[in-house]
Amino acid sequence: MKSTETQLKKIFGKRIKQLRKEKKMTQEELSFAAGIDISYLGLIEKGNGNPTIEKIKSLADAFGCNISELFVFENDANYEKKLDQLSRNVKEHISARSKNGAKIVSDVIESIKENLLNK
Repeated sequence: MKSTETQLKKIFGKRIKQLRKEKKMTQEELSFAAGIDISYLGLIEKGNGNPTIEKIKSLADAFGCNISELFVFENDANYEKKLDQLSRNVKEHISARSKNGAKIVSDVIESIKENLLNK
């Protein structure tokens, strides 16, 4: 059985690929717009990359959307559970690096969750 983190990276990667195709962008166009190496973008889309919050922000900017839109997995039966797990993973990752950054990211994540679950 795949770890939750691996599953979440796969779901996130699928979402990035879905948005890229909706915007009719090639990987090359998206990688250029986001300032991400094309090979790393391929890893992200396959669920093998582990993008930083800065790279996630760059992807959102390249798509012309809010960060929260990158985390909309509405077709998933376990949407809320996976969103909670993703939230915990991001918080743990950031808090290991910076307490102030963890607070900011935590507040952003809670706001995103409220907006997504109250649609």
